[in-house]
Amino acid sequence: MKQTYLLVLAILSCYACNRHKHSHSEIQRDSAKSMKEHLDHISTATVAFITDAAVITEEEINTGKAAIKKARNFRTKQYAKKAVEDHTNFYNELQSLASQTGVTLPAPNTHKGLETLNTDTDFDKAYIKQSISNHRKLLERINIASASDEDSVSTLSMRALPVMETCLSDANIVLQDFRKQMNNRDISHN
Repeated sequence: MKQTYLLVLAILSCYACNRHKHSHSEIQRDSAKSMKEHLDHISTATVAFITDAAVITEEEINTGKAAIKKARNFRTKQYAKKAVEDHTNFYNELQSLASQTGVTLPAPNTHKGLETLNTDTDFDKAYIKQSISNHRKLLERINIASASDEDSVSTLSMRALPVMETCLSDANIVLQDFRKQMNNRDISHN
């Protein structure tokens, strides 16, 4: 009897846990939607900018910290240090803007962005490619936000724009260096 009771309890517990599984993006969308319902003075675009930029920026910080430890290439490590510094500053400004506007940032995810990097054999190149992709997404959002009617949003966006453009440019230069190295290896093996 006691074993049957424990088995039923275990099954019900598993069922209850699975009922509430949502992906990180679903939780983020629900969070943004519920915030918007309570923040009529803030545009949907502002909420989306703050939350999206925070997620992308957090990923850049996480992957940058991993690159500082794992990268083999000196230029990659240099780039990662600068990216972590720039994105940490931007994230702090996003937190301040979120606080001023009443927007709740998504819960921190210290593993965001590391899933693919941890399985890639060429960590340095994978990190730089991921950083380029993230910067393109972030710059798209910053460009849209820079035209915002909300002064605090447009001011932050305009201040962040040249910093993030420089980050993207630097990442592209590191990637070009990798490609040159690969071409030089191919030539020397012929």
